[in-house]
Amino acid sequence: MRTTGQPLHLNPKHNWVYCLENYEPAFEEDTLKRIVEQYKQGASMKWIAKRERRVWQEIFLALFDQACKGRVLPPCAFWSEGQLDETEIYIEEIHSEEPFDWGEEKEFVKVVITTECLGSINKKTHIVEKKDWEQTKKRGYYMG
Repeated sequence: MRTTGQPLHLNPKHNWVYCLENYEPAFEEDTLKRIVEQYKQGASMKWIAKRERRVWQEIFLALFDQACKGRVLPPCAFWSEGQLDETEIYIEEIHSEEPFDWGEEKEFVKVVITTECLGSINKKTHIVEKKDWEQTKKRGYYMG
């Protein structure tokens, strides 16, 4: 399919390259909902990928698709030398912190914060491991 709306006919006389052919772009509806929810709660693409047993590139595809449809904000990240480089997301204000039971043995905390990344100010809710949150607060930023 072409973005112009006109069908693309693959002429056999040309050499065609299929982008992202090694990745699975299809997601079960429940999986996609879970990925979006985890992302909205502040989980990184790499963390979601590990939890969903997928590669981060597929998580990126899912989030990019949802961002194009206006369902999530696009990830704040840069590409450098063929790699996804996460950038600093600075904590401008902490609105609330409370324990969160994610059903795992680790301690989690739900935080509502205002962040700044590349001039974009956003109020976000994150669920993170308590020990990671304490380090993030001291540092004043996290990578995303």
